[in-house]
Amino acid sequence: MTDCVIKFESGHYFMSPFGFISYSEDFYEACCSHITHRPFSPAKYYMACRSIELSLKAFLLLKGVTRDQLKKKPLWHDLHKILKKCKELGISNLVSISSSQELYIESLNKWYVRKGFEYFELENLVSSPKSLPNITEIQELANFLIKGLKEACKNAAN
Repeated sequence: MTDCVIKFESGHYFMSPFGFISYSEDFYEACCSHITHRPFSPAKYYMACRSIELSLKAFLLLKGVTRDQLKKKPLWHDLHKILKKCKELGISNLVSISSSQELYIESLNKWYVRKGFEYFELENLVSSPKSLPNITEIQELANFLIKGLKEACKNAAN
């Protein structure tokens, strides 16, 4: 009998811009397929916001922002700060985000950054869901970002 020792080296997993845009697409598709009979579904908004966040972060990865920088403040899950950084780095060269789309993102961020779509709190009752943009418009924005960024992310993976 032979003594055999197998050693596994630690590995490094790099989540590419294409991985981020693929995850963004998954959240977008989940949002679109989610059916609810409630007048307000925080799940749909959460999935749409997550899709938007991942698409914007895919762009930032394309521009050399590190994964560690994406996970920490000031970027973290702050859609306002993420969008601001994207604009600084020239996202308009790939997708032209309209002023109304920026307003959607700002409106969503008031909930998203404080995890208002995930946790039930008094603040959620005060911040009426009626102040949020229509979910269909948000889904369109998420899809717009995916379509506008996917090819560049795919090319970066090659």
